[in-house]
Amino acid sequence: MVTLASIEPLLPESNRDLEDLTIELTSAASRFAARLHPLMRASVGDLVRSMNFYYSNLIEGHNTLPVPGHGR
Repeated sequence: MVTLASIEPLLPESNRDLEDLTIELTSAASRFAARLHPLMRASVGDLVRSMNFYYSNLIEGHNTLPVPGHGR
């Protein structure tokens, strides 16, 4: 039998180190994105979006392959 607790996301306990690392990573990513040419930034975004779709489908049990150039 599936209970509500078995499908809820697992959330870590409050951890100041993890929160600090999250802020540091977000700041570094923003600085990196600001340095990229807008066309490169859009291309990287398309690539990451395509990767997210691919891995999300794998997690859901769908054996799909990414199609190059169809990240939007």
